Amino acid sequence: MSKLDKKALEQYKVGIPITLEDMSLNEKDAEWTLVRGHDKLTKWSNEIGFIEWKEDGHFKEMFKGSEGLEIGRSLILAPFNMQFTWQTTEIIDFHVREEGGWYFKTKNSEYTLTRNK
Repeated sequence: MSKLDKKALEQYKVGIPITLEDMSLNEKDAEWTLVRGHDKLTKWSNEIGFIEWKEDGHFKEMFKGSEGLEIGRSLILAPFNMQFTWQTTEIIDFHVREEGGWYFKTKNSEYTLTRNK
């Protein structure tokens, strides 16, 4: 259980409301860092997934972990539900960075994704 999950559980046990700020990760706690190129917007997550879409644009399948990175899929940061941290549009190009991690382009942005741990 992560430090973040333990904190939320302790707050829940004693009746303290959990806010979105309580649930946000920071650089030192997260396993993954995603940075959008044009504005340096940074998101952190302990898990990543990639969503494959049907031809009609509806959800087809989700692949957890970096092995799911493929052209045509969208990156999603945990949690994997309606409260997700971030989701990209479909990936149109990617390559492995020499420094580690990946650089990829989506339909409307460019990102770097780095594994921190």
